[in-house]
Amino acid sequence: MKPPTSVATRALCIALLAALPYLPSVANPYLWDDQRGVVQNPIATGSVPLGSVFGRDFFGHRQAHTLGLYRPIAILAIAAETRAFGLHPGLSHLINTVLHGACAVLLLLGLRRLGVDDTRATLAAALFASFAAHSEAVLQVVGRADLLATWLALFATLLHLRRRALPAAAALFLALLCKETALGAVAAWTVLDLAGLAVVGGALSIGQAVRRRGRAYVYYGVALALTLLLRRHALGSIAAWQGQVDFLKNPLAILGPWQHVLAWLKTYGLACRLFLLPTDLSMDYAYNAYGFPLSPRDPLVLLEAAVLIGGPVMAISARRRAPLLAGGIAWFLVSFFPVSNGLFVLPTVFGERFLYLPAAGLAVAGAAAFGTISRHLRRVAWLMILAFFLLYQSSLLFLRSLQWHGEGPLFAAALSGAAAGSAKVQYAAATERFDAGDLPRAMELSLRAAQILPIWPAPHDLIAVIHARRGDLALADQEFSRAEDLMGRDIDPDIRVDHAIFLSQTGRAGEAEDLLRRTLTEVPAVSGDPRLRDLLSRLPR
Repeated sequence: MKPPTSVATRALCIALLAALPYLPSVANPYLWDDQRGVVQNPIATGSVPLGSVFGRDFFGHRQAHTLGLYRPIAILAIAAETRAFGLHPGLSHLINTVLHGACAVLLLLGLRRLGVDDTRATLAAALFASFAAHSEAVLQVVGRADLLATWLALFATLLHLRRRALPAAAALFLALLCKETALGAVAAWTVLDLAGLAVVGGALSIGQAVRRRGRAYVYYGVALALTLLLRRHALGSIAAWQGQVDFLKNPLAILGPWQHVLAWLKTYGLACRLFLLPTDLSMDYAYNAYGFPLSPRDPLVLLEAAVLIGGPVMAISARRRAPLLAGGIAWFLVSFFPVSNGLFVLPTVFGERFLYLPAAGLAVAGAAAFGTISRHLRRVAWLMILAFFLLYQSSLLFLRSLQWHGEGPLFAAALSGAAAGSAKVQYAAATERFDAGDLPRAMELSLRAAQILPIWPAPHDLIAVIHARRGDLALADQEFSRAEDLMGRDIDPDIRVDHAIFLSQTGRAGEAEDLLRRTLTEVPAVSGDPRLRDLLSRLPR
């Protein structure tokens, strides 16, 4: 048996391997979803009682305006920090980095506890710590939901495999209240049990698995039912996001079944590719980063078709000879399924943060595969291969941490990444360039966003503002009118404010006042928006 100091040393090395590439993120601000999830979240900022966390969604919205995300434990963790120390993004990023290290260390200790040898357990934890594909979960403060859900899901998995069903159900309940993706862990347990992989190093028949685990799944069912009841109470329905999925974020909301199947395949293929070659990561994959309509000959679709055929075949064939390899493959394939748009249409078509929990299975499978390869290579050779892979991933992680240092580098990276075809990415980069005073580049990016998705009013609004700034009033008026027509009944108060300012500055104060008052009538939810009230009060009479 290894002395305790050896285990502590391994855990410390894993924690450092996980944390060091993310240290530059301590200098990063709140970016992207952090603005809604932290800076503008009334629970995080303390403008509503902390006790209301279980009655609001992840962004602090009430039932009438919910976005359908229910993660009270995660937002409670963020709110506890911001209420105690204020809005300090450096501290928030540091906490996320520590939590990432804690997940990697738990994977190490959990595998050892299940009887996996030190070499493979350490290697699995090292791979998980170094993967760059899921870095978004660590680099965004709101990614704390993924970090906490994964830590609790891994802990619950350890308890489940050690046949401690009641504590496992409690940990699962907390994980589900951190993020809905923890449901993937239960799906993975079911497959592991039915495949006879419930005990590492040994196999059970399906009959044995059902007899030994039946009561456990009753407990898990209760945990899930309680989560759904809380969710329904807070959001008004279990699937509160349904009907709010817009075409921009997830085109599958209106596309047919065949495109749905191809997109599901491409999502798995993209995930596999990013784990191996995470050189073009992006914070967004909205329309049309996927390249709809998809073709069955898309390389990523073909890759996943091979993975979905080869993965299960490999897992089944290795079930008795290499249960660790089979279990890792099964965990990756099954735990990713609930967030792959295969079961139902999600609010977004793909997010790198979705890869965090499935990465644990891929890391375990990778460690098992490395263990097999090492028997056929000289020790120096396979250690060099391993060292190169870990250094490669860690280097990309370090660079990715620097890219999240501000909107400029973040959007620039996205424009050259896998999601360059996203209208949302183009528009976000355009607004950043506009704020920086680079009007030619802002116009170029806005026009590209409008070309990708002509029915989206936001790019036309920015084009109008740029024309107005340049003095091209007729063109500005034309683009504002186009944005108004495209909005229809889905009023965007930001566009209305920009339009009203333009009307006021061109001597049409009456039209500006009429536009603002119509907005207050049509969208009662913005009646308290100080921008509209302030602009109304400043209009000439």
